[in-house]
Amino acid sequence: MTATVALYVMVTVAVAFVAPRPTFAEDWPAAAFFALLGFFAVLLSYQKGRGTATGSVSFLPFLSGILVTPTVASCVTIFFAALAANVLQRKSAAKLAFNSAQFGIATGAAVLVLAPSERYAGVMTTGHVILFAAAALLFILTNTLLVVGAISIAERRAYWPTWQKTVSITILYDVLALPIIVLLAWSYTKLGVGWLTALVLPLLGLRQMYKQNADLIKHAEDLLLNAVTFVEVQDTYTAGHSRRVATYARLIARAARMPTRMVDHIHTAAMVHDVGKIYPEFAPILKKPGKLTDEEFAVMKTHSAKSAALVEKLGKPQLAPIVRAHHERWDGKGYPDRLAGQEIPLGARVIALADTIDAMMSTRAYRSALTIDDIRREIEIGRGTQFDPRLVDAILTDVAWMRMIKTIRRFQVMRPGELVDWDDDEYRRSTGDLPIVAAR
Repeated sequence: MTATVALYVMVTVAVAFVAPRPTFAEDWPAAAFFALLGFFAVLLSYQKGRGTATGSVSFLPFLSGILVTPTVASCVTIFFAALAANVLQRKSAAKLAFNSAQFGIATGAAVLVLAPSERYAGVMTTGHVILFAAAALLFILTNTLLVVGAISIAERRAYWPTWQKTVSITILYDVLALPIIVLLAWSYTKLGVGWLTALVLPLLGLRQMYKQNADLIKHAEDLLLNAVTFVEVQDTYTAGHSRRVATYARLIARAARMPTRMVDHIHTAAMVHDVGKIYPEFAPILKKPGKLTDEEFAVMKTHSAKSAALVEKLGKPQLAPIVRAHHERWDGKGYPDRLAGQEIPLGARVIALADTIDAMMSTRAYRSALTIDDIRREIEIGRGTQFDPRLVDAILTDVAWMRMIKTIRRFQVMRPGELVDWDDDEYRRSTGDLPIVAAR
């Protein structure tokens, strides 16, 4: 853990302990009951995707308890419920302290907003609706602001892109879940603990369904990435190609000011754009040190369609059109469908440019890697014929191109002289006398 992360955790914990507390009549049984439900919800949290963020429905019982008893009792019980759950999950000391503290801060903020209202008795007055909505939103925002701050520091990423990637969609679902919170509070107040417990069971089943769906998505991603790894270990020429193309694609998409979620979507597609080469017919071609025959080139041209089909089969149908079209050209002379201009999916246009950059910076047995100046010149020549003009203009700005140069050089240092992918033959055969700047 870095010193910055440690400082962030300590400040969060300190704020949790010095935050003001309301002085109203306590309802410890109600607070303890909802904190217990939240405790089990924290235990049932699950990792979302490949990042450090987790999914949990603990905010539902926690906020229900705050609605029923906006008092110190809620602050204390929720804090210790989160603490106990993290202890059982064997979290590190830093995570244990931070997770408990951020729940304590969010709870304290929500309690202070809701405390001035009359105690909830099963009927939502206008004042209750306004204050509860404000308290719930403050709880959710405080929680996510603190969590995203920790993730952005730990992963050394900018705050706003981290927010967009982590909670930009889920926060909408959290807000839409507010009626469920009111339902839980009403059930406790009007029907009692027994009926509320029965009501919670279907919610746990719904959570399990979400977790299984997340697990299936992660499993599909693992299968695809394992297939990519298998393709790239067949010879040194293809090693690391997909990762480099994905990195360049992210830089290009960001330079073009695409939304964070679209950037991540394109990055994932770039990681698996050549996964179809896992089929046995490509193995001898990938291992061949020299140029390709016409027959070998014809086989190689089928990889984009096969990659798309495999991506779709393994649970990523939204990526398939991008993967299929990553060898299309702006002027319509690409393959497999000879799409042109705006007909080509935007993500495929990004990957086509990124794929070409990796081809040009790679050394082959029969030609050396191009210089940085040569790469820039070839990209300029391909503007409006091979590449989307808008993307070329975006990546060739001073700031974006400097970032690209730094990234290329970093890869070259990591594996000097061996960062290559098959490239020249296919480009010559498909474009005649145009510059040699494509990858196959």
